[in-house]
Amino acid sequence: MKKGLLIFTLLISNFVYSQNDYVDIITQTAKNHDQRELDSLAKTIGYKGGESVKVYVLFKVNEKGEIFDIRARGPHKIFEEEGIKLVKEIPKLDPPKNFETGKSMSFALPLKMVIETDSEKKKRIKKEQRAKEKKKNN
Repeated sequence: MKKGLLIFTLLISNFVYSQNDYVDIITQTAKNHDQRELDSLAKTIGYKGGESVKVYVLFKVNEKGEIFDIRARGPHKIFEEEGIKLVKEIPKLDPPKNFETGKSMSFALPLKMVIETDSEKKKRIKKEQRAKEKKKNN
């Protein structure tokens, strides 16, 4: 579910020395992230549709713009793994401005994950089917 995974807050203080497009890149990655597997796993461990979970993902960006040392903290390992998977999908970033050689820049990314309800799931499936039919007809 594309809008099920929302960037709740970014620690802007970490982005002061970086480029402004970091926020846009991370937001776009979160919008494109597929959360369907997480929804089904969350329901098997007792979470209900509509419930939200906060996960904090910590990562570093080196002088080449590569993301490394990804760690996450959340209420369950499943959510932590999903947060890590999302950060791994972020494309290579431009090196931060004012970057000191040999040092990495740390980022904290708080995520709010919302479990998809059954009615949202039905709407999403219908929308995907319509898009598939439209693509097939063209």
